[in-house]
Amino acid sequence: MTFPKIGLFARFLVLFTLTIALITFSLLAAYWVTDEREALAQLERQHDVIVERFETFASKPLDHQLLYSTADEIKGEILVQRNGSVTATDPNFPALSELLPISQPLGSLRYAKYDYAYYLLYEVQDGWIAVTSAPVNTLVYAPWIAHWPWLLLCAAMVGSYWLLRRWLQPVVTATQVVSAIGEGDLAARVGKHPSNELSDLTKGINQMADQIERVISGKNELLLATSHELRTPLARLRVSLAMLDESPHAQAIEGDVQVMERLIEQLLEGERLQAGFQVLHCSRVYLPMVVEDVLQEDDAFANVETVGNVPEMAVTIDVGRFKFLLRNLLQNALQYTQPGTKVQLRLTEVEDGFLVAVRDFGEGIAEKDLAFIFEPFYRGGTRLAGAVDGVGLGLYLCAQIARAHGGDLKVTSELGKGSCFTAYFRVS
Repeated sequence: MTFPKIGLFARFLVLFTLTIALITFSLLAAYWVTDEREALAQLERQHDVIVERFETFASKPLDHQLLYSTADEIKGEILVQRNGSVTATDPNFPALSELLPISQPLGSLRYAKYDYAYYLLYEVQDGWIAVTSAPVNTLVYAPWIAHWPWLLLCAAMVGSYWLLRRWLQPVVTATQVVSAIGEGDLAARVGKHPSNELSDLTKGINQMADQIERVISGKNELLLATSHELRTPLARLRVSLAMLDESPHAQAIEGDVQVMERLIEQLLEGERLQAGFQVLHCSRVYLPMVVEDVLQEDDAFANVETVGNVPEMAVTIDVGRFKFLLRNLLQNALQYTQPGTKVQLRLTEVEDGFLVAVRDFGEGIAEKDLAFIFEPFYRGGTRLAGAVDGVGLGLYLCAQIARAHGGDLKVTSELGKGSCFTAYFRVS
């Protein structure tokens, strides 16, 4: 026999109804439940009335019909022992020999707790009368048990929360997957689909991720194939240029060829860096020496001010790619800074690596551009355009280099006050 699946909204309705019912029941039970101390206090207040009822019952000859009608009236059981004869409305009623030794005085009455039930005992002229009441035994508990309605209320709330978390876990998973895709992890997928309406959401996210991955993969393959194919005509163009006489036109063409070759190399480098640490050629080097080598490469780096001391540490990095990153960040900072203005370079050792921070005091980057600054070909508001040299691959490659080293590249900027690029390298 198969049962129909209950939809998510139907589950919410059932859970809401049960929770409200449990809360209502718990509150009512908490109101009516009485502990032993309160019950004894009520008996003391009603002592004279109870004794009078016992005396009235004892003043009459034992009548079985009266005995059973009285038991029905109090919704309980009665035992009468008079002149050595014992009569009880319940054959399982405890014997007086068991109740009296454990009973305690309560004025003219005695009370006993036997096998989790409460009994009132009263001594008459020719024997004893003992009664127990089902309603009393339902509502009177030991002090530590009197809090069970509140425990039930807490359990209902905790259980409802747990069920909601479980039913809505696919939403949390979907959010995490979407966030991972947004950060560049195109392989992220929802692994398990729920058996309710949310399965449409999780499956749709996986389909969307598949489409995005195919589009980006196709774009990368196109760029890579185009880059490879362009090398052949560029090589023939270089041969042709070598056979021409030197002239301003030939020099201009030579410059354009060099730009295209750099662009092709950067495209190929970006594709290689997609593999992360696997493509790095790491070696153990002394960090201050590597930084000094870069600073001496270009006369323009004379305007670079090193803040603090470069950490004296040996690190395992891809030296060539690290130099490319540092060189590119410094050149960008100088390019966007007024001539004669210093650019700050700060290197800081952290627990599992080091930070490289390059700060300029130029025009800054608009907030709308910060989210795209590390995308290939992005030029601050307009793709493949801008007033400065380059095609917008430098920062993209710098970010890829930092990530290949287990780190990342981040930027903070304020218009009119400049920008700060911070690269984190995780090293052993």
